[in-house]
Amino acid sequence: MKKKALSVILAVILIFSSTGCNNGAARNMSGQMGANPVQIHHEKEGDILTNHFALEIFKKSFKEDGNTIISPMSVLCALAMTANGAKGDTQAQMEEVLGMSVDRLNHAVYTYRNSLPDEEKCKVTLSNSIWFTEHVRFTPNEKFLQTNADYYGAEIYEAPFDSSTVKDINNWIKNNTNGMIQQVINEIPASAVMYLINALTFDAEWAQIYENYQIQDGIFTMEDGMTKYVDYMHSQVNYYLESEHGTGFMKHYKGAKCAFAAFLPEEGMTVKEFLDTLDGEELARIFANVQNVPVVTQLPKF
Repeated sequence: MKKKALSVILAVILIFSSTGCNNGAARNMSGQMGANPVQIHHEKEGDILTNHFALEIFKKSFKEDGNTIISPMSVLCALAMTANGAKGDTQAQMEEVLGMSVDRLNHAVYTYRNSLPDEEKCKVTLSNSIWFTEHVRFTPNEKFLQTNADYYGAEIYEAPFDSSTVKDINNWIKNNTNGMIQQVINEIPASAVMYLINALTFDAEWAQIYENYQIQDGIFTMEDGMTKYVDYMHSQVNYYLESEHGTGFMKHYKGAKCAFAAFLPEEGMTVKEFLDTLDGEELARIFANVQNVPVVTQLPKF
C-alpha cells in the first residue's frame, strides 16, 4: 500500500483598483532572484512553536460531525512568505498568530525544507512560488522577493494576470504535485496583484506494507456510541506513544525518516476534548518519550 498526500495553499494579495495588463506569458524572474546561501541553525524551540501553530490551526478547523484533514506546513509557508512583506502592527499581529518572529520563522522553515527525505519510496517536496502582476502601478519590494527566494526557495514570476497566467499557475501546481492536482484557479480577480503559492506533496510506502490477510472487517464504535462494520488494517509496531489522556503509536514509512502517528483518547473523552489537552510542548514531550515496545494496532482502512 502506498501513501500519498498533497496540498496546495494560495495567499492572494488584492488591491481595489483597476489592474489592466498586457497579454503574454509569465516571465520567470528566478534567475535574477536566485536563492542566496543561508546558514542552517536548528533550534528545538522553533519545532515546539511550529507544532503549536499546527495544533491550533487544526483545533480551529476541526469538525465534530466529519473528518478533518489539513496541511499545517502549507498554511505556515503561505502566511510566513506573506509576513515577510508586512511591517508595523500587521507584522506584529501575524507574528502573534504564527508564534514567533518572522526571522525565526524563516530559519525554522528553511531548516525543515532542507531536512526533507528525497528517496524513491519516501519523498516529501515543499515548493513555493510568487506571481505578481506586471501592471505599472504595482512594484513588489525586491527585499521581500529575495528573502522568500532565499529561505523558501520561492520561484518568482512576473505575469500579465490574464487567462495565460491562469494556465501558467495551474501548470506550475500540476508540475509540483506530480500531476495529482490539475487545477486550482479558474480566473484571476481584477483586484489581484500577487499570488503566493505553496505546494506540498508526500509520497511514501509503508516500511511494513499491509498485506491482504491483514485487512479484516470488524465493528467500529463512533463517538456517539453508534457502531458500524468497517475494514480494519491490522499490524504490530514497536513504537508506543502515551499522554496523560490518550495512547498511540507510530508506524514508519520506508527509510524511517517519516512516520504515521495515531492517537486514541482515553475512554469517555471525545477527539475535541483530547485535542484541547495538547499544545506544541506536550506534543514534543510525547514524541521525545516514544517507547520501544510491541503494540498491536487496528485502523479503519483508508
